[in-house]
Amino acid sequence: MTKPNDTKWPLQPISALVEIICGQHILADQYNEDGLGIPYLTGPSDFSNGTILVSKWVTSPKALCAEGDLLLTVKGSGVGKLARADKKYCISRQLMALRPLNIDSKYLFHAIRTVTEDLNRHASGTIPGINKDELDKWKIPCPSIPEQKKIAEILSCWDRAIEQVKKLIAAKKQVKEFLLGVLLSGKKRFKEFCIDLNKLIDNSIPEGWIFKPLGSIFKLTSGKTKPADFIVPGKRRGELVPVYGGNGINGFSNFSLVDSPKIIVGRVGEYCGCVYISDGPTWITDNALYTCEFDDSHDLKYFFYLLSYQNLSRLRSKGGQPLISQGPIHSLSLSVPPLNEQKKIANVLLVCDKEIEYLTDLTISYKREKQALMQQLLTGKIRVKVTS
Repeated sequence: MTKPNDTKWPLQPISALVEIICGQHILADQYNEDGLGIPYLTGPSDFSNGTILVSKWVTSPKALCAEGDLLLTVKGSGVGKLARADKKYCISRQLMALRPLNIDSKYLFHAIRTVTEDLNRHASGTIPGINKDELDKWKIPCPSIPEQKKIAEILSCWDRAIEQVKKLIAAKKQVKEFLLGVLLSGKKRFKEFCIDLNKLIDNSIPEGWIFKPLGSIFKLTSGKTKPADFIVPGKRRGELVPVYGGNGINGFSNFSLVDSPKIIVGRVGEYCGCVYISDGPTWITDNALYTCEFDDSHDLKYFFYLLSYQNLSRLRSKGGQPLISQGPIHSLSLSVPPLNEQKKIANVLLVCDKEIEYLTDLTISYKREKQALMQQLLTGKIRVKVTS
């Protein structure tokens, strides 16, 4: 929460700047999914990335927000999430509507988000909830309305830039998914690897490809328990080795179980069948399998992509906790291209991954820069020019 010595602006209690409308509970038999009545918002699941998605309606609404109100999640796992109402909605008790009175709506959005992000950073777990009394204690720095508008305009530009990068990431992921489908199946091939691009052997696999059981190419074994010096992510890493579990990298250690790149498969639990690849010294826990043997007449990266595309979770044991063993994966027979074609396919997919990784890092960088700028702008440490 903003402290008096953090800002050069006068601080105003939020109750002096907005009208607070508390949402009210609607019983399940009082709303419908047929589009009858007024749209009903139950919580943050109804506004993904700030876009409101309606799935319920009520004919006898209780608490109503209006167009331009800010919707603040005050209960449940999404506490602190915000959206801007684009029209009138009925709102549940998980939400409060903040109706701007003496403050610019867009500036208020950024100011409130700063407070909720600060609460999340300092909370030991999820924020348990925000009640009206707690909300009344929040204080918002208040420059003049023209300066509020200018600050909001600058921060909104950053938001648009971040959203554009996110859209690029989504587009790159779609391209990669398409390439996975056509390249790993041989539906699309590179000219240098075949004379007839459309020729299939026995109407099933491309010319030059061979069906092979995966167990003839590599062997999987289970990892070991976490190393004694296991360090959770977020701690200082230095030259530490990544520790892989079923959910990917989940910590770091000074010790390595293997020193060369390996394909890693989630073995147990929610991430059973998820596939990863390491690029050097690594520790792998017993929640995962890894390639202890690999025929070097094949390309490791190609088989990483091939396994990633196979939905290995379908091979897990039935009943009880999800579990996948080496046997079903070893027995799986797939069509395999020659080594040079494997390398070409893997390189194309690797380029896609590097582009996605670059854009993801760019999004993180933009968010950090925007956060730093927002702190400066909302405290008056950086002033903006306002044209009269």
